[in-house]
Amino acid sequence: MSLRQVAVASSAAALTIIVIHPLDVLKVRQQLALPLLSPLGDFWAGIWAAILREITYTGFRLGLLQPIRKIVGAKDKKASFLRKFAAGSMAGTIGALAVNPFDVIKTQMMAAQGGSIR
Repeated sequence: MSLRQVAVASSAAALTIIVIHPLDVLKVRQQLALPLLSPLGDFWAGIWAAILREITYTGFRLGLLQPIRKIVGAKDKKASFLRKFAAGSMAGTIGALAVNPFDVIKTQMMAAQGGSIR
């Protein structure tokens, strides 16, 4: 996968976050038994952390998939399902580990009144 394809996929993921983020804020606030909304701006609490998380996660997953497929022997079409599954799982796991700090910051910002971390 080319760098351009990774950039386009990451950008698409970021646009998706912009649409979905208000629902995620409501979910987090409801899970924490907080008031659902104060001002309208609370819908966007943590949006920058969410966008950074999604761009980074998508970039890692897609950027690492081909090199990992090569390492585990899942590069050709005849590779077993298990090898392909292992390659995808490894790329996803590395991506998830890399973006965990963004997830923590995003959730703290969503839970805080006025969108700032306490």
